[in-house]
Amino acid sequence: MVPDAMMCPHCSSPNFSLFGAFERRFDQPYIDGKLDKEHMTLGSQATQSIEGIVCKQCGVTTFIEEDEVFEREMLVFDLQTQIVTLQGRVPLNPSGKEWNN
Repeated sequence: MVPDAMMCPHCSSPNFSLFGAFERRFDQPYIDGKLDKEHMTLGSQATQSIEGIVCKQCGVTTFIEEDEVFEREMLVFDLQTQIVTLQGRVPLNPSGKEWNN
């Protein structure tokens, strides 16, 4: 559920767009192998899946994911950062200063 009052999570702008998918069941009959356009019926309920937020003010697109997916991606990112650090591709001291012996 999306709250009634919501703002951009980055710049707090009240003007943004949600994007996602909309799914609705239907029944489309064929009679004698031909489409019967007059008797097509749509289901009474639809499902709306929100995938993200687009803010035109700050220009940031925020993707919305389930907590488990987000946590998994953060663990993968942390692991990749540790591997790069152990391989010596990133300095351990973020200040950029080097010690000479």
